[in-house]
Amino acid sequence: MVPSGRALVSQAGINACLDLGADGILVPHVRSAADAEAIADTVKYGRGRRGFSPSSRAGAYGTMQAAAYRTRADERSSIWCQIEDADALECIDEIAAHDAIDCLFIGPADLGWSLCPDGPDPDILDQAIAKILGSGRRHGRAMGMFVPSADHIPEALERRVSVIVSGSDQSMLLAGARQLSIALKGDGQSQCTGR
Repeated sequence: MVPSGRALVSQAGINACLDLGADGILVPHVRSAADAEAIADTVKYGRGRRGFSPSSRAGAYGTMQAAAYRTRADERSSIWCQIEDADALECIDEIAAHDAIDCLFIGPADLGWSLCPDGPDPDILDQAIAKILGSGRRHGRAMGMFVPSADHIPEALERRVSVIVSGSDQSMLLAGARQLSIALKGDGQSQCTGR
C-alpha cells in the first residue's frame, strides 16, 4: 500500500512479479513523489523495506549467494511509473527526480479523460504530454508512451520518446480478422449466413 492509502499495486503483487524473475515493473496511476517512494521501497532491497528470500526463481532457487542476489536484483530491477492522471502533472518534477525511477510512461487515454472528464481535448492533452516529456528529459529518465497505431510512431520518435507501445492485442487480432474476412468475402462487412 502507498502512504496515501491508495493501492496502486500491492507490495505482494510487485514482489511476486520480481521473485518470479521479472527485471522490472510498470506501475499504473503514479500521482505523487510519495507514490514513487513507496514503489521504490517495495522494489529495491537496498532501501531496507523489501522482504528478502533467496529461494525464489529470481534467486536461482537458493543457489545464489544471498548478498550477490540482492545486489544483482537491485541493479537489474527497473521501475516505470505510468503517468495518466491530471494530479500527477502538479508534481511531475518530483516524480521524475526520484533516483529510483527509470522511466516515465505516458498513458494518453486515461490522461486525456482525467484532464477533461467531458471528453479529451487534443490540445490540452498535447500540452500535458509535452510537460511530462520535458520533466523526464530534465531528470534523465527514459520516456515511454502508448500510441494507438503505427501511424503515430514517427511523431513519438520526433518527441524523443524511446519506449513506444503501439496498439493492443485486441486491436491487432481484430485487424487480422478483418483482413481475413476481406480476403474471404471481399468487403470485410459481410455477416455470417449460418451456412
